[in-house]
Amino acid sequence: MKAMPPSPTHIAQDRAVHIPGHIQQEMTQQLQQTMPAHLQYYQKSGGYVPPHVQQEIAQHMQQTMPAHLKQYINPYMQQEVMTQQLHPRAPVAQTSYSPPESTHMITPNPAQEPEPPHYTGPVTAPKQSTFSEPPKVNAQADTETNTPYNFITDQAKPARQPLFAFFSGASFQKQLAILGGGFMACLILILLLRGLFSTGFNLPPFIAVLQDQQELLHIMADISQTPQEQAALPSTFQNFMATAQATITSSQSQLLIYLANNKQVVSPVLMNAKESLATDNALKTASFGNVFGTEFYTIMSKELLVYHNDIRFAYAHTAGPKGHIQLQAEYSQIPLLMKELTQANASI
Repeated sequence: MKAMPPSPTHIAQDRAVHIPGHIQQEMTQQLQQTMPAHLQYYQKSGGYVPPHVQQEIAQHMQQTMPAHLKQYINPYMQQEVMTQQLHPRAPVAQTSYSPPESTHMITPNPAQEPEPPHYTGPVTAPKQSTFSEPPKVNAQADTETNTPYNFITDQAKPARQPLFAFFSGASFQKQLAILGGGFMACLILILLLRGLFSTGFNLPPFIAVLQDQQELLHIMADISQTPQEQAALPSTFQNFMATAQATITSSQSQLLIYLANNKQVVSPVLMNAKESLATDNALKTASFGNVFGTEFYTIMSKELLVYHNDIRFAYAHTAGPKGHIQLQAEYSQIPLLMKELTQANASI
């Protein structure tokens, strides 16, 4: 079935429809971006557009236009493309170049898009057509039939308020107070959010490691300062004590520096919290017999194992890379101390 051509009444209605400026601009941009070159030539020329080209343009717009623009396709075609279809075309002033009169000369070939004629001579603007424009429909008198888009175009647009309208009429002091109050509110909000989402420094696992180090150093210092215990300790443990005291003292100093760099301070009283009076008494009692070396080995093995486990726990609950490096260095020293302690005990 062949589609019936639009009636003059429908054409007049479409020509009278008001297309908002931003809608018209958006449709024109859409056509410039998507329309083939041979259709753009006719659309931009402002002259006669053959019926088959009109149909191609309309089909292209139906296929490519967004949904909210399709309702304006017929009015756009009547107002922007088919402005000279109701009456014969006005004569054009002759120049040294005359465009072809026959529509068959410019019928686009599907295999090859036509190019606009290359003409470098002067062009005389076309004369005003002699036919009269079709009568415009009074949109106010017949809003239901002639202007079906009034529900869009006739909506009341709110007046646009100027930027920072609340400043108008205010004194300079008032404006300054408003800006200062807003700045302080933003600053307080940032500080609150930072306090909510920041994890902070996890100090307790490091305190446990420091206490283990302090207890090991206390045991060895007590033996070195007590003549009876020092005489009862087998000579095979002397090298172990020297190595252990130097290693643990160095690790403790580096750990305290790391904590100080992170603004963490541990008091000496807290560091000495693991010192055990029961351990001191057990060593003192063993120094009166021949079992002091065995008792020393048992106590030191137990303390080194606790030290080992506390370092692993602190490593797992530390996020800082520098803290990991520090704890990893201390952790790697414990197997060496355990090996030297075992060799000393085996030589008794």
